[in-house]
Amino acid sequence: MRIGHQIEATRQKLGIPVFKMCDILAIETELEYHKITTGWVSLTTYQKIMFIAMTECPLELHNTQPQQLHNATTDCAEYRKPQQ
Repeated sequence: MRIGHQIEATRQKLGIPVFKMCDILAIETELEYHKITTGWVSLTTYQKIMFIAMTECPLELHNTQPQQLHNATTDCAEYRKPQQ
């Protein structure tokens, strides 16, 4: 799954409105957001960091072997649990 698809799936899962995702990603229009989710535009490092910081959900990396990836299918709630 591409990063744009992951972002859109996370947005829907967490119920974040598109206009708030635009704020998180520091973009001005929903058209720009659509270009990101469809893969027409790549995210900057800053945008990736802001997405992860604001949603507390990981992004799957494409250049890593599957066995090296953290289980990206884990529910975001797992990452929000307080460390004991």
